[in-house]
Amino acid sequence: MPVGALPRHDRCVTPARLSLLTYNTGLLRAPLQRFDPIPHVDERLAAIPTEILRLEADVVALQEVFQPRDRHTILARVRTRYPHVGHVPAARAQFDSGLLTLSRHPLRARVEPFRDGPWSERVLSNKGALVTEIDLPEVGPVTVINQHATAGGFFALPESPRAEAMRRGQVDQLVAIARGARGTVLLVGDLNAGPGAAEANYRQLEACGFTDLFAHLHGDDPACTWDPKNALNAHGLHRSCPPQRIDHVFVRAEDLRLGRVTPRRVRIVLDRPQVRTAAGATVTPSDHYGLHAELEIRRP
Repeated sequence: MPVGALPRHDRCVTPARLSLLTYNTGLLRAPLQRFDPIPHVDERLAAIPTEILRLEADVVALQEVFQPRDRHTILARVRTRYPHVGHVPAARAQFDSGLLTLSRHPLRARVEPFRDGPWSERVLSNKGALVTEIDLPEVGPVTVINQHATAGGFFALPESPRAEAMRRGQVDQLVAIARGARGTVLLVGDLNAGPGAAEANYRQLEACGFTDLFAHLHGDDPACTWDPKNALNAHGLHRSCPPQRIDHVFVRAEDLRLGRVTPRRVRIVLDRPQVRTAAGATVTPSDHYGLHAELEIRRP
C-alpha cells in the first residue's frame, strides 16, 4: 500500500457533508452609544441574520456579538434553522466573550478564557475560545473551536511585537484545547494573524500540525478578510494596517492526510456593500468578511 494511502474500508465509508461559516460581525458598541468603533451597528445588525440564513451553513461561528440584545436579535431570526446554540454567559462585571456558535445539530459548549492577553481584554471581556462539541450523526463528534485572538488591546497594534507575544500564548492554549478534543477538530475564527500579517503566529499553528484550508485550496491567493479600504475601516483604529486574511478555518494536517477531512470549497463571503445606512451610504455587513467552507468528514 502506498505511503499515506487509506485502507480500503476507510475509503469506502460514505462521508458526511458539513458546511461552516465563520464571521466576525463587528457588533461592538461604545458604552455611551456614541462613536461606535465600527459604525452603523444597528443597520448592520438588521442585515446579518438574513445573510447568515442565505448562506445555509450547517454551523455558524460568530465573533464580536457582545451585547445580549444583539445576540437575542440574531437568535430570534435564525432559531428555526439553528435550534442548537453554543454560548456561555459572561461572568459578573465582565462583557460577553462575543462568541456565538449556531448549529443544525445538537451540541455541548464551554468557554476557555485566554490566560494571555492585554489587560483591557482580560478585565472587560471573557475573551478566549468557545468550544462546541457537535453531534454529527454519520461520523460522531465534531469539535468546533470558535476563537478570537487578541488584536493588541487599546495600546498595541495587531502586528506589534507585544501583540504577537500575547497571541503566541493564546495559540499555545488553542493547540492544547485541540489536542484534548474529541472527534474531528475545526479551529475557526478571527486569529488576527495570517499570511503577511503577524505571520509568526499564523505559522505557529502550522508548526503545531494545523492546515489553513483556504491556503490549502487557493495557494498564495492574496484575498483578504479585513481591508483598510473598506468604508467601515477607513477611519478606524487600525486604518494604517495592511489588507489581511486573518479569518480562518484550520484542520489537523493529519486529518487531511488520512482523508478524514476533505475540503471541497472554501470561499470568502459577505464582502460586498449591501447595507443601506441612515446617511444613505452602502456598507458591508461587518468590517470583516466571512469565510464559508464546505467539507466532507469521515469517522476517525
